[in-house]
This record gives sequence, structure tokens and C-alpha cells, in this order.
Amino acid sequence: MERERKPRGHPLAGNGNRSKNGLVPIVKHSKITAMAMKPSFNRDDINKQCDRFLESVEERQVKVFDHMGEKCVIEADLSGAYVDQTGNLRASIGYTVFKDGQVRLTEGLMAKY
Repeated sequence: MERERKPRGHPLAGNGNRSKNGLVPIVKHSKITAMAMKPSFNRDDINKQCDRFLESVEERQVKVFDHMGEKCVIEADLSGAYVDQTGNLRASIGYTVFKDGQVRLTEGLMAKY
């Protein structure tokens, strides 16, 4: 496949259009006109969107920790290498998910209290 050759006067052609500093100008002699753009949102809208995003991330983290806790409970229950003579040890397995010192989720024995 052949490369397309640019005409000699084309701004990206190279050799003939280099300025004093050696750069190839992309646009020669053009008038730049500004188009006014006004946002349809404000800073509060951005902050609210960021807060919603962070809340969704935190909820997903709680779900992941919940899943990890469930797996740990199952693992401890099925393959615990301890002697559980009364059944109290296996019945007491549970977990709690905290965020900033506040309980977000409790499962197992502690969830009853």
C-alpha cells in the first residue's frame, strides 16, 4: 500500500514550509474566531455527581467485603482445625464491616444483638 503524498504547498508536507525554528506550521494566515460556550451545569452539579460516584464506590466496597466475610465464615466452618465439642465455636463465627468507625454490615452471631 503506497503512502499518500502531500502536495508541496501543504502545511504537513515538510521541507518547503518550515519556519525559522524548524517547525512545520499547521495553519498559515487564518482568522481565529471565538465561539461562546456556556455550560449547562454549575459547580454544585459537579460536586453532587462526584458524591454520587463515591457513594456507589463505597457501596460496592461494602458488597466486596461482605462477600469476603461470607467466604471466611464458610472456610472457618468447613475446615476449622479446632475441636468444637459443644458447637458454640462454629455457631459464633461472624463478621462486621466498618466504615469510618461506623458499622455498615454485620453477619453471623453478632447480627442478633
